[in-house]
Amino acid sequence: MRRRWPIDSARAGIIGYRVLLRSFYGQLAVQDGGISDTDTSKRTLVHGGIIHGTQWREGDRRRWPTTYYCETSGVGRALASLPTDRGRRVGVVGLGTGTLVTYGRPGDVYRVYEINPTVLRLAETEFTYLQDSRAEFCERRTSWGSEGFGTLGALMAMGFLAG
Repeated sequence: MRRRWPIDSARAGIIGYRVLLRSFYGQLAVQDGGISDTDTSKRTLVHGGIIHGTQWREGDRRRWPTTYYCETSGVGRALASLPTDRGRRVGVVGLGTGTLVTYGRPGDVYRVYEINPTVLRLAETEFTYLQDSRAEFCERRTSWGSEGFGTLGALMAMGFLAG
């Protein structure tokens, strides 16, 4: 069942957004681009003036990491350098659309630390990275808890300040 958002949907449509939300952390918008039902169809999450992720919408392309997180980016190279002979434990600070979990493999555990619950809801309802990941996804909030960072093989800090 699709969640209804507390927004003025008419206003969102007029200014070109699929979803437009405001929270304590600022304005979040989801915008569709490209041509629907083609390999150019994409969806983007924007917070203020910062793009927090883009996902291709069609076929296998929807599982590809994009924008700042492509395979040749710093984070793409760092994740590729982790051992492949066992499950990896990766911490991610800042969820965005969930792009980084595309690097997950069976046996991997990805722990995401996200302070904005609206970002988590949008990642779960407007994007499919979390559902499509082969890794175990375990959302955490602002607390590192008793686990700390010692159990992680890598920590990717992707938090941005958007205005």
